[in-house]
Amino acid sequence: KSMLDDVPLHVVADPSMDLMLLEMNSLTTFPHNLTRLTCLTELWLGHNHIRTVDPEPLVAMTCLELLSLSCNEIEELPTTLSCCTELQQLICAANRLTGFKEGTLGGLENLVHLQLPYN
Repeated sequence: KSMLDDVPLHVVADPSMDLMLLEMNSLTTFPHNLTRLTCLTELWLGHNHIRTVDPEPLVAMTCLELLSLSCNEIEELPTTLSCCTELQQLICAANRLTGFKEGTLGGLENLVHLQLPYN
């Protein structure tokens, strides 16, 4: 059974895409080429093998309202998460998070739903 271990460029060719479902694949890092999707409002990355979240792509995701990173191996979220000022739902259940650096959730004034069980 073949699963994605990266997001091909042709998949992110349309910058008007607003929803990306990448759950249940073999991703080990936060896909860097998602920065092309400037209209993205929902990003589902659960049930992969993501260990690190590259801070740079988050800076471009200013329209993101929902980010699901559940069931990965993430130990820390970057402070650039605070650039996602429209973020309303952050789902990070079942990772390896032990806390947040100061400023990581700062600026997320629209955040109304935060899931952190099983970390």
